Amino acid sequence: MNIVCDENIPLADHYFASLGEITYYPGRHITAQCVRDADVLLVRSVTTVNAALLHGSRVRFVGTATIGEDHIDKDYLAEAGIVFANAPGCNANSVAEYVLAALFDWWLNPSIIKSASALQHLRIAIVGLGNVGSRVKTLCEHLQISTVCYDPFKASDTAIPFDEICNADVITFHTPLTKSGAYPTHHLADQRFLSSLKPGTLLINSGRGAVFDNAALLQRLTTHTDLSAVLDVWEGEPQPEALLIQACYLSTPHIAGYSYDGKIKGTQMLFQSLRDFLGQSLPEPAAAPVPLIQCKPSEQLVGDALINACIQQAYAIRRDDDALKQAARQAQSTVQLGQDFDRLRKYYPQRREFGAYQLVLPPRAKTEAVLLERMGFKLVQIKDQTLKA
Repeated sequence: MNIVCDENIPLADHYFASLGEITYYPGRHITAQCVRDADVLLVRSVTTVNAALLHGSRVRFVGTATIGEDHIDKDYLAEAGIVFANAPGCNANSVAEYVLAALFDWWLNPSIIKSASALQHLRIAIVGLGNVGSRVKTLCEHLQISTVCYDPFKASDTAIPFDEICNADVITFHTPLTKSGAYPTHHLADQRFLSSLKPGTLLINSGRGAVFDNAALLQRLTTHTDLSAVLDVWEGEPQPEALLIQACYLSTPHIAGYSYDGKIKGTQMLFQSLRDFLGQSLPEPAAAPVPLIQCKPSEQLVGDALINACIQQAYAIRRDDDALKQAARQAQSTVQLGQDFDRLRKYYPQRREFGAYQLVLPPRAKTEAVLLERMGFKLVQIKDQTLKA
């Protein structure tokens, strides 16, 4: 069996080598010629899978190691009798932790005036209650932050109409990209929506780029200074608007879901789906154990600052913001910016989720310890200079 695989799917050899011969390509460079003799195609989010790619090939199984499906023409696959699988929820923790990193960076920035006197007094609106949105909601609840939700496809005791989310202090989007149906999400955040936001709002999009009208957002950000925007996804990827990158509070190159742990979950889920498709009762390869990373934040830190220090240890979001903004400043053309955007993704350093970190905290940090443990961190308390698990 011949398998064509995006080179950015981690541990592909470990999981799929026993099933057939694997040929690797960069995701954006997988062409019809590449897949002509393939039986299986495994991609991530940057490969458009449709008739133009697959017509005339031997491919009978397509898997994407991501939750998103808007790069896949599922109608064509169904008509062609090609089985499709994705990996829903594989990167939910990663994206939710990205949202928290952005939230704390903004909250602790003294140059930004907020309408709330404490983090727990913020009102956060979550648009989309799928795997990611639900995880964001859970993490906010662990931090005792009030949430409201908008998702017309799911019932929620905190649901509100879409027009009312503009009253929230923070609004974070986690929807698929759709252009039809009763509730299309394409340009859901349009000029009308952006103009209705109250001063001081933090707006986050780590779902799909075109859910935001990027041109309208750029106009809003450049004519008003009362809005903070955090974008990880962009219209026109991998060539987003350079001016918008610079105008956003935080700008990152579509890496919110790029934790190592999330990527491995995606690979595991594809293996399970392909194994089921083949009808083979193969045991799942054992993943090599990865040791915990011990972290000891400064004993002088308390409250939100201590929690932020632990988040930053796991994920320093400013590093990704600096890298993309530097690329936007230095690019001589949109083509070069696109190449740099893909380079930042391809060579993205390994990032672990909160659960991979073992925190060394002093006994007095009891309140923070409870919150951090609920967020997924492992804990070690210091007592008489002796570490105890």
